[in-house]
Amino acid sequence: LLEGRSSLLVSLYDRRFKTAEEFISHCPAFCNAISAAPAVIIALRKTGRRADANAVLATAEREVDKLESAGDRDFNTEVSGARLATLAGNPKEANRRLRDAIQRGWKGQDTGFPDPATDPAFTSLKGNAEFQAILRLLHSAQRLEAEKLSRIDTRGI
Repeated sequence: LLEGRSSLLVSLYDRRFKTAEEFISHCPAFCNAISAAPAVIIALRKTGRRADANAVLATAEREVDKLESAGDRDFNTEVSGARLATLAGNPKEANRRLRDAIQRGWKGQDTGFPDPATDPAFTSLKGNAEFQAILRLLHSAQRLEAEKLSRIDTRGI
């Protein structure tokens, strides 16, 4: 099933884009392309297209760097950077980015990504002790937020 989905995603990518740069620049918005890049990278790798996957990865990493150099501190950019760092084989950078996002208030909101515990982009970090500590930090922050929200009286709204 997963290979079928990868093949479909790669087929859609091939029909729409000729290069990794075109993928990044022609998606509706840079953050959309950066957010979608990990799925495309994983799919390209699963179908044996490592060079294409590496091109998308490098292009998306450059875009994240460009956005951050321009002052972008959006959670989407930082978590996307963490996802890309993981796929680039840089767990230290991925963990740093995730921890930073959580310390700045990210609790899984505003990005549209799955929980890092289930996000395929973070699969290689599953056995990483620091990543597990970061997940505990995130899930603790989520529980505290849920508790606060549950105490809000919404009657009459």
